[in-house]
Amino acid sequence: MDKRRLFFILLGLVTAIAALAGRLLWLQTVQEVERASTPVDLVRQSVLQREQRLLLDSGRGDFYDRNGVSLTGETYSALLVFPVSLAAYVSQEEANAMGRVLGIEPEAWIRFRRELTVPRFWTGTAGNKPLPLSPGTAQTIRRLQPAAVAVVPFKQRYLPPYDAAQLIGYIGQNPERVKAEFMPMVEAGRLASDSLIGAAGLEKSFQPLLNGLGGTFLSLYTDSRNEPIADIGYRLHAPENAYYPLKVMTTLDAGLQNGLEQLADQAGLQNGAIVVLDAQTADIAGMVSRPRFDPDSVNPLDKGWANQALLEATPGSIFKTVIAAAALEAGVARPDERFECKGAWGKYHFTCWKKEGHGTLTFRQAYAQSCNIVFGQIMQRLTPEQVEEAARKLGVGGMVGWSGKLLQDTAFRQLDREDSGTVWTDEAARKDEGARLQTAIGQRDVRMTPLQAANMVVTLLNGGKLQTVRVVQEVRYQTDRKLADFPAKLLSGEDGISKGTSETLLKWMQDVVANGTGTALKGASWHLAGKSGTAQVPEAGADLYNQWFIGYGPVETPRYAVAVVSLKQKASGSEAVMLFRQVMEVLADYEKKERKK
Repeated sequence: MDKRRLFFILLGLVTAIAALAGRLLWLQTVQEVERASTPVDLVRQSVLQREQRLLLDSGRGDFYDRNGVSLTGETYSALLVFPVSLAAYVSQEEANAMGRVLGIEPEAWIRFRRELTVPRFWTGTAGNKPLPLSPGTAQTIRRLQPAAVAVVPFKQRYLPPYDAAQLIGYIGQNPERVKAEFMPMVEAGRLASDSLIGAAGLEKSFQPLLNGLGGTFLSLYTDSRNEPIADIGYRLHAPENAYYPLKVMTTLDAGLQNGLEQLADQAGLQNGAIVVLDAQTADIAGMVSRPRFDPDSVNPLDKGWANQALLEATPGSIFKTVIAAAALEAGVARPDERFECKGAWGKYHFTCWKKEGHGTLTFRQAYAQSCNIVFGQIMQRLTPEQVEEAARKLGVGGMVGWSGKLLQDTAFRQLDREDSGTVWTDEAARKDEGARLQTAIGQRDVRMTPLQAANMVVTLLNGGKLQTVRVVQEVRYQTDRKLADFPAKLLSGEDGISKGTSETLLKWMQDVVANGTGTALKGASWHLAGKSGTAQVPEAGADLYNQWFIGYGPVETPRYAVAVVSLKQKASGSEAVMLFRQVMEVLADYEKKERKK
C-alpha cells in the first residue's frame, strides 16, 4: 500500500471518530439542555457544586406551656456570613461601618472575615451562639449591604435562663440509636445518622414526633473564584407543609416556672428539686431541678442534666405518711391511742430526734411531732405486706408518670428516666427488726422521688385515688389541629387507700403546721399543711442529710401539692420548711396576679 492511500485511510478514520465523539458530546450536553425544563440546567448543576449553606431552623417541633407560651424555639434576627474573595468584598469602609454597628473594632471584623472557611453566624467577640440583633441593628446592616453577609431569621432552641431545663432535656447526636430506633425515618429521608435527636427529658420521650420534615437552610452560590453569583445570590430552602413542625402542649405554666427558678437561685438550692402539682389533676405546673445546666453545652459525664425531681432519694420522715396510712388501713392503731417516747429504743442505736423523748403522746400527735419511737412501735404491729400495699397505693415503689400509647400503637412514658422508688431491697430486711425500725422512719432501703412525694399528697387530696402525673396534655399540628391526646387518668391497677384514711392524714398534716415540726409555716399568705422529713445519707461518706417538706395549700380550697428537697446537706435544720413556705408564697402571689388579669 502506497503512502498516499494510507494517509487517506487514516484521515477517514480520524474524521469518523471525531464525528462520533461530537455526536456523543451533543447527546450529553446540548440535547439534554434542550430537553430540560430550563435551558441553564447544566450551569445550575455546576453551581450547586459551589453551594455554601447554613441551617437556620432544624424543623424540630417545639414545646409550649399550658397557655401557648413557647418553651423552646425562639426566633430572632442573626448575622450570617459566608466566606468569599476578600480582596473584592472587604474594604476598610465596610469594616468601619460594621465595627460601628456591632460595637467592635474594625480590625475584629476584618479578622473574622479573613478566618472564615465555612459559613458562620456572627457570635460576637467571645460568644458561641448566634448573637441576636436588635431591629435597628438589623435594619442598618441591611442598608449597608456588605457582600456575602445576610440578616436572617434564626431559631435558637434553648435560651437563657433555661427554665425547666432538666424536664425538657436536650438534643444530641447518637448514630447508633438512630440506626436502632429510627431507620424508617432515615429511609424516608427525614433523618440522617448524624441528626440531632432527643437525648434526655421530653426531647427524648417525644422524639418520634419532634423531628419534623427537615430543616430550613440559607444558601449562597459562588463561582470558581468563590465570589457570589449575582443572578442567583441567596436562596432559602424550607419544607413546604402547613402542618409542621408539631407543637407539644405541656401542663407547665411558663410564668410560674420562671418564678420557681428564680426562687431556687435566691434560696441557694444547690442540689435538689421543687415539684408543684395541680391538686386535682396531678398535672405538673412547675418542676425545678438543681444544679443548673446549659442544654446547648452538655457533658454527658456531668450529671447536671439529670432531673432530680425524678430520681429516688432517702425520704426520712415524710415516709411516716405511708406507715400511718398502713396502720390506719389495717386498723392496728387508733388516732387517739397513747404511746410513750423516752428518746431511745434501747437497741439497734434507734433513737428519736428529740433526745430527751416526747413523753406520752397520741398516734396523731406522734405524726405532728415526727416521733421516731412511736412509729417504731407502729411498725412492730404491721406486716411487710401491709406496708408495701400502703406504699403502692400512695404511689411509692412504681413510676407514677403518664404512660400509655403514642399515636395509638407505640407504648411510651412521658417522663424520661423516672425512678420507681423502693421500700425493701431484699427479704432479709423485711424480716429483720432493726431494719424494719429504720424503714418506719424512711431510712435504710426506703427511696422516694420528689415527684412521688408530691403525688402522694395529691392522692390524699383526691380521697385516696392514685392518679398518673402528666406533663404533656396533647400534641398539635402547626395549624392547632390535634394529633395526639394524653387524658388525665388514674394509675391503672391500683385501688388507692380509703377516703377516711386520706381525710385523717390531711388533718394530721394541718397539725404539723399548727403545733408540730412545721410551725414556721404559720402566718403564710395561705393556710398551709404538710409533713417534714430529714434523712441521713451515710453512703455519701459524711454526716450529710436530705431535707424534705411535702404539703398542700391553701387548706380551705387546695390548689397545689408541693414537694421540696435539698439533697446531701451538712445540716439537719429546717431549710426545707422555709423553702416550702417560699414556694407557696410564689404560688399565692402568682395566683393573685392571674386573677387581676
